[in-house]
Amino acid sequence: MSNRTSVKNLIRTGVATCAVAASLAGAGIASADATDDYPIPNRILRTPCTAEQIMAAARDVEPVYYERYMIDYNNKPVADQQGAQDRIHWFFSMDYAGRRQYSENMATNAFFENMSWRW
Repeated sequence: MSNRTSVKNLIRTGVATCAVAASLAGAGIASADATDDYPIPNRILRTPCTAEQIMAAARDVEPVYYERYMIDYNNKPVADQQGAQDRIHWFFSMDYAGRRQYSENMATNAFFENMSWRW
């Protein structure tokens, strides 16, 4: 009987070990960073380009999206157009840390950026 009990205990221990191993193997480390690619992609946060260079690239690479943006832009009041230009120049004048913090604020506070509510 004692041999039978130790076999049962060994089986239970093996099953428990397999269950724990399977649960650990299947679950990755959960991490989320709002500024990795949302709401502003990391490549934009790190770019040395100016706003004008970004717009020229968009015009050349994605002309349909560029045209949609320009139509929307031209349908806004002049004050909003100027405000958008000022804001984007301000954004690209910041260093990476400033842009990253701005992106984090945008992701976590819907009321952070007033221009987005006017757009």
